[in-house]
Amino acid sequence: MICQKCSKEFPMYVVIDGKKRCLSSRKFCLDCSPFNYASKKQNDYLICPDCNRQLTQDDFYFKKHKDGVKHWKMCKQCYNQKSKVVRDNNRKMYIEYAGGKCVKCGYNKCLAALEFHHLDPIQKDFTIASITHHTSQKTIDKVKHEINKCILVCANCHRETHHLK
Repeated sequence: MICQKCSKEFPMYVVIDGKKRCLSSRKFCLDCSPFNYASKKQNDYLICPDCNRQLTQDDFYFKKHKDGVKHWKMCKQCYNQKSKVVRDNNRKMYIEYAGGKCVKCGYNKCLAALEFHHLDPIQKDFTIASITHHTSQKTIDKVKHEINKCILVCANCHRETHHLK
């Protein structure tokens, strides 16, 4: 087989970490397009700008682009921590927008126990919980529009509401 990028010949099968891998459907050799971690060198480290730790490429989320692979700017651990903070802040903002407490019993001690209940499921475009990690103003406005179709209830009142139907 011939690599379409470097014109180098490469085998149809290779053994990587004791496993036989088929390369017959590939257009590029392992040098031009690495197979998972097969061609990574031991010294391929990146430094996370948030935590300043030197980590392997496997410790970073990456995004594929037309011209190859580009790594995220921060490691998985930092990215996940920042994402959780954004989700928690957005959820708090949405709960405050909806009144901050259960409309049935007034419960407001734990934000995790408060839920959005759609009054008319037919008008439901999406669940609020599925989109709390987005931060653009357009998305926030979209979520607030969806919240206007809901009431804020605690988990117990929400279960009772669905049980009584």
